Amino acid sequence: MPSSEALTDDYVAQLLAKDAKDRTIKYSSYGLQAILPKRPTTNAPKPNTRFLKNIIKETDSFEASMGRDCEKLTEGLRRMIGGTKMAVPSRDVG
Repeated sequence: MPSSEALTDDYVAQLLAKDAKDRTIKYSSYGLQAILPKRPTTNAPKPNTRFLKNIIKETDSFEASMGRDCEKLTEGLRRMIGGTKMAVPSRDVG
């Protein structure tokens, strides 16, 4: 197909059907290894653990500050209402 022509639905459907047929033949011959990408696992990049630990630490810090802000707002609302007790949902999951 020349690059100047637009892709038609029929042409794309034919390409997908041909690809599916080719993959089915490969799968029946070689199993799952025929479909999986061929990447060497020995040279896999190592995770940046320092970055990941910092992200977790920052997230925990942010969530703790949000909890403190929520508690301050709850106390302020209690004072505005006149000291009546407000039900605060428990954070315990179990």
